[in-house]
Amino acid sequence: MRLHALPLFVCLLVASFAQPTANPSSAVPSMVSFNGILRDTDGTPLTGTIGVTFSLYQDAQGGSPLWLETQNVQLDKTGHYSVMLGSTTAQGLPTELFSSSQAKWLGVQPQGRQEQPRVLLLAVPYALKAADADTIGGKPVSAFVLANPQGTPPKQSNSPSSPTAITPNYAGSGTSGYIPEWLTSSTIGNSRLFQSSSGNLGMNTTTPSQVFEVDSGNALIRGPHNFSAVGDTAFLYIGDTNHPIEAAFKSGLSLGAFKAPQALFIADFTGNVGIGTTSTTGAELTSVSNAAATLGLSVTGYSAALNSNGSGVDAFHATGGNGDPNNQDDGGNAIVANGGSGNNGESSGAGVVATGGSSDIYTNGGDGVYGAGGAGIGGGSGGYFIGAGGRYSSGPGVFGLSAGNVSPLNGAVFFGSTDPDDAAFFNGDIYATGVVYGSAKDFRIDHPLDPTNKYLQHTAVESSEMKNIYDGVALLDGNGEVTVQLPSWFEALNGDFRYQLTAIGRPGPGLYIAQEISGNRFRIAGGTAGAKVSWMVTGIRHDAYAAANPLVVEADKIPMDRGYYLHPELYGAPPEQGIEWGRMPRLAKRAKEIRAKAAQRAFAQTTHAPSLDAH
Repeated sequence: MRLHALPLFVCLLVASFAQPTANPSSAVPSMVSFNGILRDTDGTPLTGTIGVTFSLYQDAQGGSPLWLETQNVQLDKTGHYSVMLGSTTAQGLPTELFSSSQAKWLGVQPQGRQEQPRVLLLAVPYALKAADADTIGGKPVSAFVLANPQGTPPKQSNSPSSPTAITPNYAGSGTSGYIPEWLTSSTIGNSRLFQSSSGNLGMNTTTPSQVFEVDSGNALIRGPHNFSAVGDTAFLYIGDTNHPIEAAFKSGLSLGAFKAPQALFIADFTGNVGIGTTSTTGAELTSVSNAAATLGLSVTGYSAALNSNGSGVDAFHATGGNGDPNNQDDGGNAIVANGGSGNNGESSGAGVVATGGSSDIYTNGGDGVYGAGGAGIGGGSGGYFIGAGGRYSSGPGVFGLSAGNVSPLNGAVFFGSTDPDDAAFFNGDIYATGVVYGSAKDFRIDHPLDPTNKYLQHTAVESSEMKNIYDGVALLDGNGEVTVQLPSWFEALNGDFRYQLTAIGRPGPGLYIAQEISGNRFRIAGGTAGAKVSWMVTGIRHDAYAAANPLVVEADKIPMDRGYYLHPELYGAPPEQGIEWGRMPRLAKRAKEIRAKAAQRAFAQTTHAPSLDAH
């Protein structure tokens, strides 16, 4: 936001600048009244209270300020304000600023914004120096009349050729380079401030390396109001007034502009840090983006140099806090991510978007997300996903999409197991629009005769064709015949039919198919009146999908799979020749390491840990 400061007039608060001799307390106040207007770029007046820094300069542009102070300025409804320059300290404006005939320029900078074009001060402020009119260097003439040595009468002489010798009435000595100070009312000695031959000043040092250096001590800046009440601030400017370090009483410290979006804020008492915000009560680090298309937080790990034979370094690690080890308390989550809400038909943001690193043509890219469950009596899951319920439908727990367009290497979602047990568990229906591959297709249910202790398992009937099997039992009519009606979609789905008939209860050697399937029906004949017949029909799929995706019974392995096995142990090969080592060597290596660690923990628990049944 760009603001305009429009100076209206400059005047002194008093009409006289002469320093009265009768009453020293009535000295001219070293303050200047300044009036201005602050408006937005579109001309709209600003209102309310805003911090403004006023600075005096030697030139209209550039240079360092000769003097500055910050005041909280109250703006009226038209944007007008009036301030007393120099009112933040008892000394007011330094009168020496106006002792020369050179012009002075006033800069006005609203807090957190650029300084406005400087204003040339009129002649009135220079009248401040008039208060010194009857003094020398600000002291009365009598201060320079030397007293006679004690007990010595003053010398009288009317001869102009015999002037009276003047001896300064002070004592003491000093060291070259040290700034002198009055040790007593009549003795001068070295101060702690030293000026080097290059002009650098040092406190407690005779070798200052910078314009000002403090050794063996600290510098304290209390600000214009002595940092004693809520609302008081103290600034340290670096480079220019646009780069302050500011402390706010009983609030915190900010780098940038206090309470401005670009600030880095450190809260008092807690040490919590805010980036772009001063609200830090919820976390030790809170980052808020205050600009469109700007990330709230960006972290980049170290990248190894070319030909350095080094590895990159992780960009971010997060560890949840531990629960009380003496109680049944939960540990904290390492990361909790919540996507932003979308409105007016727009999509909401994802909780986590993760992209694995890219690689060259010789290695695999990195995983988008890698999850490993924690060890325990019951191990933790590698990932826990819940699809949210919607107004019309629920969202999936996991949505996976494979972006590969060369060969079907790993698919959208890859599930593996670090032990021989289940690689994936689904509680509910599974839908697949493509082919489901597996070394065996079995079903498992609770055993009907012992459901709490056993499973009942069957394997699927498999074929080298996309074959469907249908069967049933028919009752023959008085002629020993029957017509079997099939579903209306039967011939649309199947073709190349095969038949099988079996008589039930008595032999039926004459049974035969009198009419093959046509119009979704077929006819059985040659049996005994009233007899039962078991029939079975198989058909080969010829629907649109089957026609477009015929089963390839024998297929060559893709290049990445060659030399690897689905079950290497069945062919006497080591585990590293399993298919996952060819496709995802890094993931396979991690799984191997996890298996080894799990085995070590299990061994340690069985050899050292007490039995869970022991009491």
